[in-house]
Amino acid sequence: MRRNKIIVVASGVLVVAGTTVPLAHAGSLSPANIVAMQGQQIPGQPAGVTYGALTNNPSISADGYVVWGGAINGVPAVNGLGAFSGTSAATVQMVAQSGMQAPGGPAGATMDLNGASNGFQVGTVKVNSAGIVSYVSLMTGGGVTTGVNNWGVFSGTTGGAFGMLARSGSQVPGAAAGTITNNQFSTSTAGTPVNGSNLLYYGIGITGGDAISGVNNSVILGSDNGTLFQVARQGAAAPGTDGNLGSMSSPTMFANSGGMLLFNNTLSGGTVTSANDSATYLYEPGGGLQLVHREGNIAPGTLGATFSGGPSMFSANFNNQGQFLFTTNLAGGDVDGTTNNQAVYVGSGSGAALAWRKGSDAPGVAGGVFTATNSIGMNLANSGKVALPATMAQGGAISAANDTGVWWGAPGALELLVREGDAVPTLNAAFGALGNVTPFINAIDQVVFTCAMTSEDSVLNGKTALMAFDPVQGLFPIAYTSEMLEVAPGDFRTISSFNLRGGNADGGLLTFSDTGLLALRVGFTDGTNAIVTYAVPAPGAIALAPIAVAGLRRRRR
Repeated sequence: MRRNKIIVVASGVLVVAGTTVPLAHAGSLSPANIVAMQGQQIPGQPAGVTYGALTNNPSISADGYVVWGGAINGVPAVNGLGAFSGTSAATVQMVAQSGMQAPGGPAGATMDLNGASNGFQVGTVKVNSAGIVSYVSLMTGGGVTTGVNNWGVFSGTTGGAFGMLARSGSQVPGAAAGTITNNQFSTSTAGTPVNGSNLLYYGIGITGGDAISGVNNSVILGSDNGTLFQVARQGAAAPGTDGNLGSMSSPTMFANSGGMLLFNNTLSGGTVTSANDSATYLYEPGGGLQLVHREGNIAPGTLGATFSGGPSMFSANFNNQGQFLFTTNLAGGDVDGTTNNQAVYVGSGSGAALAWRKGSDAPGVAGGVFTATNSIGMNLANSGKVALPATMAQGGAISAANDTGVWWGAPGALELLVREGDAVPTLNAAFGALGNVTPFINAIDQVVFTCAMTSEDSVLNGKTALMAFDPVQGLFPIAYTSEMLEVAPGDFRTISSFNLRGGNADGGLLTFSDTGLLALRVGFTDGTNAIVTYAVPAPGAIALAPIAVAGLRRRRR
């Protein structure tokens, strides 16, 4: 099979096998930046030290540094896990490695391998928009007591020094002497340090001193460059209520670049009942806790309905404006059984705005009525806009072949982005079901997502497309499974999967930066994986002509 030689030159033309094509519009072929490839030599390491299995999805900073954790081949087993950072294959640095001295730890304390799931926590390795890298690791050796103080959270910058932000077994500030944090951090809440300030928040159980089991034995702490302070403690008075704060050992919590913290809590005591015990609090450095959401309160945008049950917050749901995205059930008021009892809101310290409601009209679809959304598939941008998938009721022109879609926009102004059954631009295919996709939206209104395709072409039918939307460039495919990607000169591999990292760092997406850089793990049919970035065309950017590109895509037949 002949391979087309594709070169993009600075003059704004596409050269293909000697043919020059002007660049005019967003196209479907996006150059991939291969940052790391399984089995390849790791830069700066002795010959034969290579990337092992790449099984963790990367995160990316605003300036394009990609960070991930993974296995290392060609070294002693104790050194077999590492954290990596770089903008390209040539610039990758190993910023942490199991078996090495724990940054900021006692002399002789090393980061313990102890199994990929129990020691050096490669799944916690991440970077925020400012380029601060963090991870959680078990420690062993000098100055470490197993079961007491052998866990740490570490942070630093690529090319710079790393230190310890928090350690298990530490004295709890604001508590009686001898009250210390439990031994293991919740790796789901030991998040990325806040943008630029190296500020970490985490929830953890506590013991000893004045800690009483089931009463006040958990706490949310902050670490400002390693100096601990207390944010909230179980059993303390819950602001805005006559009850008390509940357990904080593993809370749902988010932080943003301004140092604000958002967390959910289950209240108790006072007049608290099962109908109003779920609460959400906002904390700002130097200030106290503010109650920003409570079960049982009137739900804005409804006729007397109230919030029922706790809010669901997943993925990137807290932005740098202090806004948060949540789904909730509704009860009472204008709620009619199960036809309109679910809603999506954008909340803040000043209230909540209704963004989506079951039973409401679906913008952009004549006769469309929403019946469901996917709470774990929606995201909130720093602009305050949301992107979410949804399903509509079938009837009339709406059938099982076109009843799902993706909508985006500000609360009260959602627009249809794409609908099941629509043609995929530049490809001989249509969009498959979209009700469970996860659209990632950034601050410049760009959206990326993966979805299934349907087609009469057997090469495309049932395959997955990696899609992007830009307000100026429109909707276009970046890549798709069954396409071949050149991972090294002359080394072409067939794409089998796209793996994007959910969650947010400091108010922004881990996988998709506010500068339009997308980082992901790409799987291939031979079982290998690569860490890859794509630059999504920004407004005004020159991109490939769709007609030209459609004829140039290499597909495996």
